[in-house]
Amino acid sequence: MISPGCSVFRNTATDQHVTFSRELTLQGLEANHLQNDAEAEKFFTQAVHSDTENIEARMHLAELYRQRNSLDAATQQLERCNKIAPGDCMVMTELGNCYADMNDNSRALELADLALRQNRESIEAWKLKAKAQWRLGRREKALADYQRGLQLDSNDCEIRRNMAILYMELDKPLRALTTLDMIANEYDDQDIPEQLIVDQALALRKMDRLAEAIDRMRIGFERDKFSESYATQYAAALMEAGELRQAIAAIRIANQRYPQSVGLKQLWAKVQNGNAIRLAQYESETDVR
Repeated sequence: MISPGCSVFRNTATDQHVTFSRELTLQGLEANHLQNDAEAEKFFTQAVHSDTENIEARMHLAELYRQRNSLDAATQQLERCNKIAPGDCMVMTELGNCYADMNDNSRALELADLALRQNRESIEAWKLKAKAQWRLGRREKALADYQRGLQLDSNDCEIRRNMAILYMELDKPLRALTTLDMIANEYDDQDIPEQLIVDQALALRKMDRLAEAIDRMRIGFERDKFSESYATQYAAALMEAGELRQAIAAIRIANQRYPQSVGLKQLWAKVQNGNAIRLAQYESETDVR
């Protein structure tokens, strides 16, 4: 999110069009705060038409374009910003992120390096550089760049989680799990994000600790709310561990919430095809109860 009154906004101009453009920008920010994207886009567009060098409005407009995946339009706005204020770290970083979204990772890396020449303390530029290195297959370099960013903000969860995923890709699951556990410890059990639990379970499975992975995932499944994807992964892990009774129970519970789930139907088909006798026995025991 671009902060209001960012450093690239021209404070010295007094021209009437510039003043009007600033007023429109403020209205756009208010609409943005109220999550009215259509109104925000209208005001930011009018602001740019009133003052073509209003970088703040252009950057907010680019952000709205990125949110709806109109990457060419976003890049056009940010390229214009880069011409108006060449060498601005924030502009180059946002432009680099646009190119990364378009999978032009070489250009993203180039812009990250240019941004860091201007400001070595920019955590967003380090994150951009790490992301580009990672996508270019340079995992060790990406890890080093994330480390640089972490030195600037040791509490950045995005960096720590990405480092954990990189550790797994580099076949260092214990390092990954240690990092993920540190993040998870900052939450109460009921508030740990699902994806974080899935990542912890994946790290445990990489160390052939399937039972512990299942125990970890059970935390999320026993909540009042769980996603379809999470339930499917949990039931699949139970089946892999040979815990058929628990897998059947999990599939049935999940199916009540997601009756149209393709993944759950596929798992149930596997249960029926490969475990007909055990399934019949389980059904019989259930009926007796």
